[in-house]
Amino acid sequence: MTGCDYKVSLASYSTEGPTFAASGTQTFLGSATVTLNRENPQATLDISAYLPKCFGQIDLYPGDQKFDGHSNPLPHYPDIVLPDHLIT
Repeated sequence: MTGCDYKVSLASYSTEGPTFAASGTQTFLGSATVTLNRENPQATLDISAYLPKCFGQIDLYPGDQKFDGHSNPLPHYPDIVLPDHLIT
């Protein structure tokens, strides 16, 4: 069925602190994207190659945009310019 694909991405960032308010400068480490549909109703997103050394943030969100500081802005507290529909 056309138009029934749903892309989901998981992105990893290193941060300067343990909470979003203390995250400071974030650095994009990597991401993974899968497409869910009738033929592939579930999938695994593996970002184990992109783990932060200490503090970090992991975002799960719909779509395949990369918030890497080049294509789209990096997460930054409190003036975040990310989609307001993050899954978690």
